[in-house]
Amino acid sequence: MIKARIWLSSLLICFALIATMSVVFATPKEELLDQCVQAKDKKDFTQAAAFCTQALTLDPNYITALYWRGFSKSELKKVNEANDDFNRAIKISPQTEEDFNYSGNSFAFLNRREEAIADFTKAIELNSQLARTFYNRGNSFAALNRREEAIADYTKAIELNPQYLTAFNNRGGSYSALNRQEEAIADFSRSIELDSQYAFVFTNRGNSYAALKRYEEAIEDFTRSLEIDPRSDKTFYNRGNAYVALKRYDEAIEDFTRSLEIDPRSERTLDIRGNSFFYLNRREEAISDYTRVIAINPRNANAFFGRALSYAALNRRAEAIADYTHAIEIDPKNATYYLNQSLSYSVLKRYNEAIIACSRAIEIDHLYTNAFITRGNAYGNLGRREEAIADYTSAIEIEPKNALAFYNRGLAFAALNRASEAVGDFQQYLAVTPDNEAYRKSREYAADYIAKN
Repeated sequence: MIKARIWLSSLLICFALIATMSVVFATPKEELLDQCVQAKDKKDFTQAAAFCTQALTLDPNYITALYWRGFSKSELKKVNEANDDFNRAIKISPQTEEDFNYSGNSFAFLNRREEAIADFTKAIELNSQLARTFYNRGNSFAALNRREEAIADYTKAIELNPQYLTAFNNRGGSYSALNRQEEAIADFSRSIELDSQYAFVFTNRGNSYAALKRYEEAIEDFTRSLEIDPRSDKTFYNRGNAYVALKRYDEAIEDFTRSLEIDPRSERTLDIRGNSFFYLNRREEAISDYTRVIAINPRNANAFFGRALSYAALNRRAEAIADYTHAIEIDPKNATYYLNQSLSYSVLKRYNEAIIACSRAIEIDHLYTNAFITRGNAYGNLGRREEAIADYTSAIEIEPKNALAFYNRGLAFAALNRASEAVGDFQQYLAVTPDNEAYRKSREYAADYIAKN
């Protein structure tokens, strides 16, 4: 009898324990979704989409499955099918925190950021302890360039999950966008400490080092990134830019070439490689790159300008003038284009056209010293000395120590036999120029004129 009571008591305790245990079994649709996410994590997006499709046959309004299938379709470059899934997801009325989160993600994928933020905010109201929701909302704030709000959300995500690698990276990105580069570097470094195998974090930190002109450190980070991901055209481009900043043009050209092997139609890479060829006096190669840019985008004014400079350096002035004209047609408010066009007109002794081009440059930029000097030279070559003197005087008023303006005005005064004024300008010229080989002949002329007058 006692044994029976003990047995009965034990049985009742077992039933009581079973009654109080919360055993949650995954539903078939959740199991399929889990398989979808696992396939997605392995980058098997075809299989991921297939598992999500099976889940959706069980529940056509399964927002999370629609989102992940849309994501997988986007990775497979099936953009229309992906958008169809995201649009389906946002038409379903979300109920749970997870629903709002993935509805928000769907809005974000469709670049409807304000609506995404609204859904993430509702998800946070339902559960304020999930780091991913703050992270997702931060991404949408960042996409709208609302950087301070993005930083606040990334910070909250990090508080909830101190190991959140991408939250550190993305907060670093927002700090960088606000030019708070030291804080950005600190976040990128923390992200690297958590996992040093993400190429994009090294690239991001490299960009911040470059923004601080710490180019050697930038190059080191870009190199580390390329060791992880040797197919990143953007990282080759960024490292090439760092080499350009250090005037290491040969290495820059090598990186730009590697970048172009991956993306042969990149305007910016062709353009800056053209610039690098130009700096190395490899003008024909520069012309080739600028020509490729123009073939891709006939409205690229910088490419026309770069090619014009290259033609001018080869003394192919007519071709240079034609390209300056194209650049001006595209960007008629750029004073530099007019000035350089004027210089080529002057070489061809087309001084009246040179004066017109310089006058346009001065209309755009009233403080453009070189435009006043160049126009003054053109007036001088036409024998219009008083107008030349007026332009040189304007240049000196803008830059009181401009050696070339003093020297050229001195020559104009001398041509008009206004010796005392010429002597005064040549004295100023000698005072502001160094006594070295570059200025030897002009200094000798000035000193000789002063001695004779």
